[in-house]
Amino acid sequence: MRLESRHTIKRFIVFMSLSLFMQNTYADTRSLEQELAGRHFELVASDLAGIFGGEDKVVSDLIKLRDIDTPPFVSTRAEKLLLGFSNREDVMAVLRQDVVGENSLGLCSIILANITEIPEQAFRVELAQLALSSINTKSGNKVLPSRINRIKSILNSSTDKKVKALVGK
Repeated sequence: MRLESRHTIKRFIVFMSLSLFMQNTYADTRSLEQELAGRHFELVASDLAGIFGGEDKVVSDLIKLRDIDTPPFVSTRAEKLLLGFSNREDVMAVLRQDVVGENSLGLCSIILANITEIPEQAFRVELAQLALSSINTKSGNKVLPSRINRIKSILNSSTDKKVKALVGK
């Protein structure tokens, strides 16, 4: 092996080591909120636990971040990512709350539009039923027509046949 080749290999090894060190340092210093606010957001729920300190911390942060209005997209992205953790009781409770909340039509819309990302069909149907019961005017609730139309429209366009069938009832 020539001397130049050895130096090239050594430089490559040093460069790769430095590169890995910098990636780990970057991951440790950035926050989940900064990542969600980024222009080119590409993370999925399964990636977050390893990057941001474990599943419990990530879920706790996402639950807080879903209520933040600024920076843009943070609450939307946090709510979508929570769907990936829908097997947890704390997340299930938050999703139920967001589907029926009077002031959370945006979060409700995100959940219902992405309802097929929830692995358990029984929970998808439960959320759809909760959303529909929240717009039931027979119970004496005053519900804006825009909320009724929005929820029915989203559920009617669902690819989950059981969810879609609930709208016709």
